[in-house]
Amino acid sequence: MKHIKKCFLVCIFVATCLALQLTAGVAGASSRQATIEAKVITNHVLTAVAAISTNDVWAVGYSFTSNGAPQTLTEHWNGTQWTIVSSPNVGTGDNYLNGVAAVSTNDVWAVGDYYSMGFYHGLIEHWDGSSWSVVTAPSMGSGNHLQGVSVVSQNNLWAVGYYFNGSIFQTLIEQWNGSSWSVVASPDAGTNNNYLQSRAVVSGSANDIWAIGFSFTSDNIAQTLTEHWNGSGWSIVSSPNAGTNGSNLWGVAATSHNDVWTVGSYAPNSTLFQTLIEHWNGFQWSIVKSPNVGTGDNILNGVAVVSANNVWTVGAYINSAGSDRTLIEHWNGSKWNVVKSPNIGKQSNNLAALAVVSASDIWTVGDYLTSNLKYQALIEHWNGTKWSIVKSPK
Repeated sequence: MKHIKKCFLVCIFVATCLALQLTAGVAGASSRQATIEAKVITNHVLTAVAAISTNDVWAVGYSFTSNGAPQTLTEHWNGTQWTIVSSPNVGTGDNYLNGVAAVSTNDVWAVGDYYSMGFYHGLIEHWDGSSWSVVTAPSMGSGNHLQGVSVVSQNNLWAVGYYFNGSIFQTLIEQWNGSSWSVVASPDAGTNNNYLQSRAVVSGSANDIWAIGFSFTSDNIAQTLTEHWNGSGWSIVSSPNAGTNGSNLWGVAATSHNDVWTVGSYAPNSTLFQTLIEHWNGFQWSIVKSPNVGTGDNILNGVAVVSANNVWTVGAYINSAGSDRTLIEHWNGSKWNVVKSPNIGKQSNNLAALAVVSASDIWTVGDYLTSNLKYQALIEHWNGTKWSIVKSPK
């Protein structure tokens, strides 16, 4: 995933990149396919996870072979093991799932995108307790990508992402009202590209919702983007940037209206990326110091909260051998610390998202690269004392 997220942080975002993004697929998926498709036989990549209870957890992503298009992937934890659950695809082209959220055991939603007729379209799927089915997603412009979804209630869900208007990418926000999904107007920063990557609902409030991502300046520098729903409309809320070479946000989570966290990365120079963590105190966003491992790139992809003094974030860093290694950090109420996390093999390992059941029952998912160049699902669990790898199906 690091190569794609770096792509969004580059200081020069030329027009050819826009064309490649529109035709090559979702952030974090398509470029990976392009670089490994000729070598990799089968792949399983997990991008998001949602927890309902100790014995009811869902993870989503995509899988593909070197001779076929990526297809949706859903996996379920029943308290004993993870299993792959059949999920539909639209058409014969690429299908990706990028986000998942759960209302209840019989009411789970996943969002992503699929490729058809020369463009990407929003993909929304629903689990009713027995099977996954495709639910119609509204469309904007000529390319739609949904990156995350969150729950307020059974009849009030939000999905965020971005769409191509024919010239640039703009923010995309959609809402479920209990019977259908519809586009809700959302602002853009400036007149260049804007991308929303994640969202958070504050304590189930219908009037206090955050969406985060990044936009690009006229100089093609990535800048943090935070937007807020107050019950009647979305508005941009000022958020700081670290350094002058680019900052972006990938994950957000909240405990209350004055305790919201967002994570990502920033570029202190043109060749390095470091962790970026920001906090909302009810009045403003501020950067909170966060550690980095080694001297290479460090990127944070997801964040989840247990309580005000118990927050987790995950991602990856590059070691001296040039491979991604899992990165997990913890907030104890006063500072962020790196917590030891396992890896599989010596090739790349990446963590994408988190889900909390309790303080001693937390899941994180991602992917790792095998010695024969196959990407496989990576699942890890926190039992209150340490992180350990849990076997995932292949």
